[in-house]
Amino acid sequence: MSSGPDRSQPTPTFYLFCIAVLVACVAVLGWQVRKLHDRPGFHIAGVDPRGVDRLFTASLQSADGMSFDLARLKRRYAVVFVFTSADCSACLPELESLARISARRKDIQVVGVLAYGNRDEGRQTQESFGFKFPILIDPQGQVLSAMHLPKTPWKLVVNLPVREVIFQDPPSVTGEEREAFFQRVTRLGYF
Repeated sequence: MSSGPDRSQPTPTFYLFCIAVLVACVAVLGWQVRKLHDRPGFHIAGVDPRGVDRLFTASLQSADGMSFDLARLKRRYAVVFVFTSADCSACLPELESLARISARRKDIQVVGVLAYGNRDEGRQTQESFGFKFPILIDPQGQVLSAMHLPKTPWKLVVNLPVREVIFQDPPSVTGEEREAFFQRVTRLGYF
């Protein structure tokens, strides 16, 4: 019988080698994911960040005919509600929830963006439902197209000083979803 080393059991060195290989693999994968994330075309389903830039640089008029510049707002946050005339049945409950946000938090600017619409439609929406927040008109849908939204209506909550979308929500179907959005927005930190 041989009294040499037992090769059937892995040695501590083997375990250390395996751990080092695993750590290296995780590091490489993390680096690849980070590299992919930083690519200009990479974004999750929802708004394209370049489209948000377009929202701040586009010359949009409000339903009352005044020029409106989101970049000049002196508020901390904006809730941007992007919709079309075809969304009207889904819009009304959403607009009511946004009016509640506008009434509750004076440091949050609520803005509607009516894509493929005109000033008369925007003004009619404001007057018919008594909304005080501005509705901006995107007549050819250029801002909407630049944002690459999966559907409308769509809600964006933007940190205005840095022009960054904090969170976004698809259309709310139930009252509970609208209330959850309302609570989430009204709990944002104050100045």
